[in-house]
Order: sequence, then structure tokens, then C-alpha cells
Amino acid sequence: MNSTPSERDGDNATGTFSAHDGTAGTHAGSVDIAEPAVQADGPDSTGPAPVVTGRPRSEVRLDIQALRALAVGLVVLFHLWPQRLSGGYVGVDVFFVISGFLITAHLLREADRTGKISLPRFWARRARRLLPASLLVLAVTAAATWFWVPTSQWPQYFREIGASALYVQNWVLSIDAVDYLAANNEPSPAQHFWSLSLEEQFYLVWPLLMLAAVFAARKFGRNRHLWVGATLSLVALASFVLSITWTISNQASAYFVTPTRVWEFAAGGLVAVFWPAPAKNLPAVRSVVAWLGLAAIVVTGFLYTDQTPFPGYTALLPVAGTLAVLWAGTAGRVWSPGIIGDRKPIQFLGDISYSVYLWHWPMIVILPYVLGHELGKGWKSAIIVATLVVAWLTKIFVEDPVRRGRVATVKPRWVLVAAAAGMAIVTVVSSLGTTRAEDLAVQGNKDAVALAKANTPCFGAAASDPANQPCINPDLDGKIVPSPVAALTDAGGNSYNCYTGGGSAKLDVCTLPGTTDKPVKRIALVGDSHAAMFRPALEKLLKRQNWSVDLYLKQACPWTAAPVVRLDVPKNWPSLCASYRDTIQKLLEDPKGPKYDLIVVNAARTDLVQLEAGQTEKDVEVAGYVKAWKPVLDAGTPIMVIVDNPVMPLDYMKCVERTSPKDIARCGVSRAEGLGNPDTQQLAAEQLKGVSVYDMTDFYCSTDFCRTVIGGVIVYRDEHHITGTWSRTLTPFLEQALQKELSATDK
Repeated sequence: MNSTPSERDGDNATGTFSAHDGTAGTHAGSVDIAEPAVQADGPDSTGPAPVVTGRPRSEVRLDIQALRALAVGLVVLFHLWPQRLSGGYVGVDVFFVISGFLITAHLLREADRTGKISLPRFWARRARRLLPASLLVLAVTAAATWFWVPTSQWPQYFREIGASALYVQNWVLSIDAVDYLAANNEPSPAQHFWSLSLEEQFYLVWPLLMLAAVFAARKFGRNRHLWVGATLSLVALASFVLSITWTISNQASAYFVTPTRVWEFAAGGLVAVFWPAPAKNLPAVRSVVAWLGLAAIVVTGFLYTDQTPFPGYTALLPVAGTLAVLWAGTAGRVWSPGIIGDRKPIQFLGDISYSVYLWHWPMIVILPYVLGHELGKGWKSAIIVATLVVAWLTKIFVEDPVRRGRVATVKPRWVLVAAAAGMAIVTVVSSLGTTRAEDLAVQGNKDAVALAKANTPCFGAAASDPANQPCINPDLDGKIVPSPVAALTDAGGNSYNCYTGGGSAKLDVCTLPGTTDKPVKRIALVGDSHAAMFRPALEKLLKRQNWSVDLYLKQACPWTAAPVVRLDVPKNWPSLCASYRDTIQKLLEDPKGPKYDLIVVNAARTDLVQLEAGQTEKDVEVAGYVKAWKPVLDAGTPIMVIVDNPVMPLDYMKCVERTSPKDIARCGVSRAEGLGNPDTQQLAAEQLKGVSVYDMTDFYCSTDFCRTVIGGVIVYRDEHHITGTWSRTLTPFLEQALQKELSATDK
């Protein structure tokens, strides 16, 4: 759900839209839209179909403006109705191609005219075109976040606002997309700036490449255009190959990073080098080519989905469609695309496309917080109208005055200084919001610890203990801990200190602190991040029981013999997981290896396995667990399965923060929805002698409903990981279950 604006600074600007959300495997749009293909208002600019601001409209490349209108329309409609226009995110690729075409043409004309390229002037023009509107939107977004957005969202929102001001948002989203503990972030109101960030990085590097090609042409005495064309061809080929391989290996990361998108800019640049203006003959052929190009873009908008491997080779279709329209131009015949694209409403949308892109997404994200409910059809339509009005006002009162101002056009140094100052101010404001959120999180965790140490009755899991009902403590007085902003990072302190990440196969085994050199019982905890969630509960009971607990934990890698696959991890992850599991298997089967009185296993019920024809996921998962556990059981080591916890909706925290304490019990999901897929570890246990099952579902759910807040404690820090605070309240119940199993081994 993101987009990015492009440039329109008088001298043929560009635009951009993005798609694919921050979450892995989801398309979201973003738009970077540029100004009409007109000549810049400075004396140093040139461009295809050059036009000085104020000249007749006929000198503007109407086909490019129409392309911008189409691209921004695809992105906005995709963001509002993703189910109806599932591939609207391709609008961003249209803008990338336009940007490459216009900027390459401008730089090449400057080199032809003067024999050089002025980097300060180029960067200053980009700054005065893009920054005033973008920094205004970021400032308004920061203020709206402070006043209307719940504090639980502040850390992510302000961090991304600051990253957008510094034009590194695409890299932040790429990192979050492959960060297992951050991959479930909801889209922020600044997420659409990823494409603008990518485009700004293009503006930073592209003139340097062009300058190198111009220098080589001068030194070796060859045709300048051939040198530029050869340079762009090499860049395009390398980037395209990288885009394909990176998308295959890790689509979540590949979607946002600059190297996988450069070929789209280069493709537009190649057209600018060899076909800088539409052909003046073959009007029938040009019309057909233009229609086919537009059809390619529109078809992808409807046929592509969030399951389409993108970018990579699938981006060829919208890119080729855009190149076709750029080559064909407006054929001038009544049956050419110009009959639609030249109309005033389309051209108006193309003119304000940059501001449309900037404003529409923050409205979509923040308005539900203002209203207190999700957007209905009427509110979505209102957002379209409001976006058009605000975008037009922004162009009239912000973009045009700065772009045409005398100081801005003749003093590049002052433009760059002002740009840096504006970026710094927005970044500082974002840092203040992040700091405030961190302070609230620290205080929230202190409150939770204090209540836990006070042995508050009916606190957390005690309030849902099936053996102690009803359990009501008026002393809690509606207090909810940790606070929502603290709950999102409440992983239990050291829960992931002894934990193997997705990019490693190394077996890190560590013993929880608190036991003596001669423990009474030795326990192994084996599983993924869900198993790691029980570390806080176990740490509380070690000293009084004198047990030893060893941890065997790896991200998204349950202890099974089945081949596990996932869509949101690097391509080599399955082989790393398999290697890690083989090491564990050999260690636990080895007669000379560590001896345990009990092995406790737990894993998310959402892991995926590789299937062959005729197989079901449930059967393969059960068989995988049985195959892995049986040799260890045969060696005499018992196993206890902890049934996995229910799953909440992605936006569960919105209900928690919007609901009064007395009504908080309504936040959650039905038991059927929360439990979802069956826990195949539990099913495997039923087929093996020596495997017991500890089902804690009744602590989370009543007979028909699973809650997000129980006994004053927020249960989840995301939709499927429990908080450290909740884990600690499970300690006495987990202790009873372990005592029962360990006692059985003594008989």
C-alpha cells in the first residue's frame, strides 16, 4: 500500500507509483508523479517537445500526461478497492519508465548543448520540484499521527516518516519485509514514499552515470549517444537479471530495493536516447502501437494480483506497454488514444498527479482512526474528491510558486540548503514522536512488572483459569498492561537471545540461567518463535524447582522431518532449516548426547510444507512430526506438546485502543476463526505413545470466543505471538503441567 511521487519541475519531470505492501507477499501501490513534459523554467534545461511554462498547451506531450493520469488512477483505485483492481500497483512501474525517459532526455540534451552536465543545477531542480510538496505532506502526516493515531503505532509511523524525509523509506521497508518480527507491520501513512525514495536515489546516481558516459565519449572520440546507449543497456541488463533472481529468492525484499528497479528507468532512458520524440509518420501504426501499450498496462492492472511474482520478468508487460506509448506519442487521428487522453479532465489529473499521489494514501490510513471505524464506500469516494481538491491547491500554492520563484531557479546552492533544512526538520519531529513512544513503552512495561510482582489476583491467565471461575479483581480498575505501545515490543526481554535466525543453520543451544550445577530435572524446549515465547514463563520457575532448561529455537523452523516451505523468507531458508533440524535430530538421538527427562515442543500452526500430488498439508505435517519424534521416543525420552495459541486479526490492536476498559472483552475473534487450522503437532501426538499434550486453549478462549485482553493483560504483541507479560502469567499453570509429566517419568 504505498506510492511515490515523482517530479514535475518544469523541465520534463517524472512520476512513480508503487505497490506491494510492507508485509511480505502483498502488493500495495505507490506513486511518484511528475510534471508535464515541458521545458524547465530555468535557462539550463531542455527536453523533448520543450515548452516554457505559460506557452500554449499544445506544446506539452499530452500522451505523457495521459500516462501519468492512468498510472495515478490505477494506484489510487487499487489502494481503495484492491479486490477489484488487484494489479493496480503496476502504475508505479509506468512512472519509473517515464522518469527514466524524461530525465535521460534532459541530461542528454544538456550534454549535447554544453558538452557537460551540471550536477548542482540538476539536483537543485529536483529538490525544488519534489521537496516542497512532499515535506508538507510529511509534516501534516506527522501532526495527524500525533493527534489521532494510537500510540501503539507511533514507533513504526514516525520511523517511516523520518525515513521518507531522508529518502531511504524503500530500504526500511525492505528490511522490515524480511524481518520476521516486523513483517506484520500495518502500512504506515508514509509507506507510499518508498517509490519516491527509490526515484530520488535514481536522481542521485543517474546523472553520474550519464556524466561518465559523456566523459568516455569525449576521451575516446566516439558518438556520445552511442556511449550513453551502451551504458544504459549494460545497466538495464544487469538490473533485469538481478530483478528476476532476487524476486525468485526473496520477493518481499526485492519489491522495494533500488537495484531490482533500475532497469525500468534504463528502459525509458534507452527510448530517450534512440527515439527522443514520437515518429512523425506512420500514424496508423503509431495508433495501433499506442493502443496496444495502453492495453498492456490496463490488463496487468486487472489480472496481476498479490500472488504475482513482482517485479522481475512479470514487470516486462507494463514496462513494455509504457515504452510503446512513449514511442508512438499522439498519432493525431480520431481513432488514436489521443481522443481520450487529450481531454481536459485526463490532462488535469496528469498535471496534479504528483500531489494526488502524495495526499491520497495518508488519508486512507489515518481517516479510519479519526472516524473510529473502517472506510465504507461513501468515505472512499469522499477521499477521492478530497484528494483531487487538496492536490490542486498544493500545486497552485506550493509546487508552482516554488518552481517558478526567481531564487529557486537561479540559486541552486540555496535550494539545496533549504532542502536539507526541511528534511532535517521533518526528521527531528519524527524522532521526537518516536522518543515519546519509547518513553510510554518503558513506563508501560514498568506498570506490567509492578502488577506481576504484586501477585495481583485474577491477573492475566489467572482470570481465565478454568478451575477458578469466576475470577474478578476490582483492584485492576480497568487497567490494561502492558500499554498498547509497550505490548508491541513485549517479547519477554531475553526470549530471542538464544535463537537462530532465518539466515543461519547454526545450532545455538543455551541453558536458561537460574539452575544449579546439579539440576533435579533436565528439560529441552524445541521449536520456533512460538516456542521461544514460553521462555519468560519458564524462567520464573527454574530456581524454585531446580530444573535445567536447554533451548533449541530457530525462526519458522519446527522440529519435523517434513520439507517446510514459506513464501516470506529467503530462497535458501528451507535448506538452512533442514540442516538445522538434521543437527537437532542427530543430537537428540545420539546415545552419547544430552539426556533429558522431558522434551517440550511447540510451533506455529501456520507453517507450510512442500506437497506432492495427492497429498494434503495436514497429513504431510503429521507424518513429518511422527517421523522426527519417534526415534527419540524409542530411545526413552518423553515429549510434551504445548498446543499452539489462537491467532488474532492483523488489526486487533485497533479494537484494544478504541474500546473502553469495560467493553474490552469484545475485542477478539470467534474460537473457530482464532484456532483456524488444526495444530498438527497435537494430531501427531495422538499417533505416538510417549507423547503427552498440554492444551492451554481454554486460557485464551471461552467456548465460542478468543480474547485479546485477559485479566488486564494484553495477550498478543502481534496477531500470533503472545506478550512476555502474558507468558509470565502462565507460569503456575505450565509448572503444574511439567510437574505432572516429570513425575510420570519417575514411575
